[in-house]
Amino acid sequence: MPEGAVPEGAVPTSTWPEGGPSQAVLAAAVAILLARHTGEPEVRLAVGTPRPVALTVLVDERERAADLVRRVAEELRTASPLPAGVVARVAVAGPAGPGTVRGGTGASSRGRVGEGSTGAASGEDPGAGGRREATELAAVAPIPHELVVRWVDGGVCLDHDTGLFDPEVVAALADRLLAVLGEIAEDRPVRDVAALTTAERAAIATWSSGDPQPVEDLCLHALIERRAAAEPARTALVCGDVTLGYGELNARANRLGRRLRAAGAGPGDLVAVFAGRAAESVVAMLAVLKTGAAYVPVEPSQPADRVRRILADSGVRLAVGGAAGFPGVRVLDPDDPGAEAGHDPDQDDDLGVPVRTADLAYVIYTSGSTGVPKGVAVSHRAIVVSTHARGVGGPPPECDLVTMPLCFDGAAGGLYWTLTGGGTAVLPTESEARDPLALRALLRRVPITHIHSVPSHYGLVLEAAGEECLGRLRLVSVGGEPMPPRLVARHLLTCPDAVLLNDYGPTECAVWATAHPCGIADAADGRIPIGGPLPNYRVEVLDAGLRPAPPGVIGEICVAGPALARGYHRRPGLTAARFLPDPRGGAGGEGGGRIYRTGDRGFWSPGGELHIAGRTDSQVKIRGFRVELGEIEAAVAGHPSVTGCFVTLRTPPGVAEQVIAFVAASGAPPTEDELRAVAAATLPAYMRPDRYVVLAELPRNRNGKIDVAALRAAEPVESR
Repeated sequence: MPEGAVPEGAVPTSTWPEGGPSQAVLAAAVAILLARHTGEPEVRLAVGTPRPVALTVLVDERERAADLVRRVAEELRTASPLPAGVVARVAVAGPAGPGTVRGGTGASSRGRVGEGSTGAASGEDPGAGGRREATELAAVAPIPHELVVRWVDGGVCLDHDTGLFDPEVVAALADRLLAVLGEIAEDRPVRDVAALTTAERAAIATWSSGDPQPVEDLCLHALIERRAAAEPARTALVCGDVTLGYGELNARANRLGRRLRAAGAGPGDLVAVFAGRAAESVVAMLAVLKTGAAYVPVEPSQPADRVRRILADSGVRLAVGGAAGFPGVRVLDPDDPGAEAGHDPDQDDDLGVPVRTADLAYVIYTSGSTGVPKGVAVSHRAIVVSTHARGVGGPPPECDLVTMPLCFDGAAGGLYWTLTGGGTAVLPTESEARDPLALRALLRRVPITHIHSVPSHYGLVLEAAGEECLGRLRLVSVGGEPMPPRLVARHLLTCPDAVLLNDYGPTECAVWATAHPCGIADAADGRIPIGGPLPNYRVEVLDAGLRPAPPGVIGEICVAGPALARGYHRRPGLTAARFLPDPRGGAGGEGGGRIYRTGDRGFWSPGGELHIAGRTDSQVKIRGFRVELGEIEAAVAGHPSVTGCFVTLRTPPGVAEQVIAFVAASGAPPTEDELRAVAAATLPAYMRPDRYVVLAELPRNRNGKIDVAALRAAEPVESR
């Protein structure tokens, strides 16, 4: 940087009196910066006044900056001296010189960081900790442990341990501190101070926004009807020994749709579809859409009690397929020969029911933290926008293998992209999905060009297929689970010409929201990005105040755009808590003006790659399905002897994830078989615990929370 130049984001020296900002101003700015990085409103500092004092600053979002500075100045006058021998993690020195305050131990270097240089002192020991990359630092310890902040000659100087922190990390902190000082000088409300430089704001805005693209204002079934009219003989669907052309698929859906209309289904209604791996399940879903109603997919193999809860919560009065016996629900048999006998050919024509793109297309039930599944309501517009975004992977599939069950929202991605694009959707039967030999036979028989799956199942596909069965493969789109680097390596070796997308997106965003094309570097790196936002999506990392989190700093991933779900069926409170007014004021479409808090924690790398960093709650992904551990705990607690339950997910190296239930019981302890029976009564197979550990009581720490470390000691040896 040229001598005398003002650093990016810096405050002109004329803003402050000669000698720079007061210690109160500098301390207030440091407090805001650290609060934005940690998410904690209380910040502990050591301040040289000239003797070191201990100061705890409450960053009150309701104040203006000037009020915060005045409060800090008053607290400095009455602050207690820093006790001898106490090491301050972050210190603010006076503007007159280096001061005597040091944060932490070890070698220290002074960089005129605010003027573009961190400059380690010559010959200094880099320290035992080793230098960390910026993203690793952000994920592990976002605030430097050893840092002294002072003002020198119109810029900030950060004395820091060069063995612990990369110069780029410290430089970024210094630039953000200068930006905060500038906003304090303008006396902005504290809540509006995001601790971002001008360049970072611009970069984040670019990273967060997908390309705006026009999307046809048509309903999902109308797009498929158009394909059927254009190419009725083209193969639309293959499942087992059933092959349906577009004309036959559409005609069957029209006939079933008329039966549903006669039974009372219409706009505004919900119809349950027992959606097993069968061509008739797709026919039924399309038929429901044609009536103007929305379908509720139900997995036939789920426990009857769970199915009963879903049907009751959704309020459906009509179901297609499945067994009778659910109170208040009429069940139509889609294969009823009487209904098909001697049908009028006019019944094969499209129904022509007026349906708006804002109307619901489906309601998919996911795991609920209270023990009751919750329904996510998705409109035609949302799933059509999501389907349009599949174009980032190239032209629509010629032949798409949809490995996920139809009750899983991920199946909608490949299925509808294929059917609206004129390709062939291939649904494995139950045996083909589970038996590698049967799957291999399917892959030999059908020339697959695209695959939509979860990572764990795609690994089975590669194992079953081998290179000779996937010679025409062009794209693999996987999501729902963390992407293992070894799977990337295996894909690149087996199918080097096929694009591998690492997808991310909750059901509330209509299947997906971001995608990352995996390359050679991802085969060796344990932290694979989830990519940037798709067309017509906006994906941000926000702090608790819905401000953009600085690069490298963990926040909550939030999604906006017209592909957002309407909300949670019959749960206005939960909908209001998770679908918030868009702080950026977005508009247009079903999702316009709202932003969805995903509950996923993540961060932007300095280069603009989005990474996942865990959850804000107890939700996990098990074999691609979203699971609330609280629902498992509630199910296990249904045993009369159980007084408490804590469920955790373990992923031992080289082993599939394991769900472990720690159970406290009174009286005679329940047997494992009894606990398994209780869980099986309400939970689908993928949610049931793999192991049970029965204890006299659940260990708790002093604040009453479950002592996870103590449970770890009681965990079965085989699962460690």
